[in-house]
Amino acid sequence: MQICLPLKSLLNKITDLDYDRITKKIVSALKDELKSSKREGYVFGLSGGLDSAVVASLLSQAASETTFALVMPRAEITPKQDVSDATDLAKRLKMPFSVIDVTDIHSNALRELPPDRLAGGNLLARIRMALLYYYANQRNCLVAGTSDRSELLIGYFTKYGDGGADILPIASLYKTQVRMLGKFLALPDNILNKKSTPMLWEKHAAESEIGMSYEELDPILHCLFDRKLSTKNTAKKLELPFEKVEEIRQKHIKSAHKRSLPKICKL
Repeated sequence: MQICLPLKSLLNKITDLDYDRITKKIVSALKDELKSSKREGYVFGLSGGLDSAVVASLLSQAASETTFALVMPRAEITPKQDVSDATDLAKRLKMPFSVIDVTDIHSNALRELPPDRLAGGNLLARIRMALLYYYANQRNCLVAGTSDRSELLIGYFTKYGDGGADILPIASLYKTQVRMLGKFLALPDNILNKKSTPMLWEKHAAESEIGMSYEELDPILHCLFDRKLSTKNTAKKLELPFEKVEEIRQKHIKSAHKRSLPKICKL
């Protein structure tokens, strides 16, 4: 993939971090959360993708004996390779896991509902969230989410779906930083090089839906939210069209409700 020099230069700076220090801080935070919440461990969804694989590795360091992974494919849309990657990683980390095909649960619900691809995809994400909390309740555990900062800032997650969690271990890291952390954690290349695919419907790809690569997105987000630059100055600095940067800013504004608790009507 070719990206322009200003983007590449800033991307190199964004990803040039002390990943050993970051790993230790996240693992320490995960341990502290268990102590303060008086819970036994963590439950999380393991998809076979980058984010969940990084979270799996961090959780294995924080609570190796009390972390439980749920692999939740929908058979006709989830690539078999993703399921294989997920289960292979769990075995490698010596992490207990269960594979639950959610096809029947999802299909049975959709039979009673008017057809809508987006709503149906979000329903699938919420079914997975409900299953995570079922096991968390059963095991007296917390649910660890797998969203990264890139996705959170633009609202690229399902409200009360993959956005439903008790703790977000990698939510301070952009996707490109998560990939570098994955390299530090020695994750397999087939996971590190895999494109982000939420798979809420067939051939569902993140970058296609977002409209740009994470290598473009992350420098834009860094300029807008870390450096507090305007849309105009961000576009100028990165040599990008104003409209492209403004589109990302609007995604953040329109998805604000996803990052907030429900409003309470005051009396």
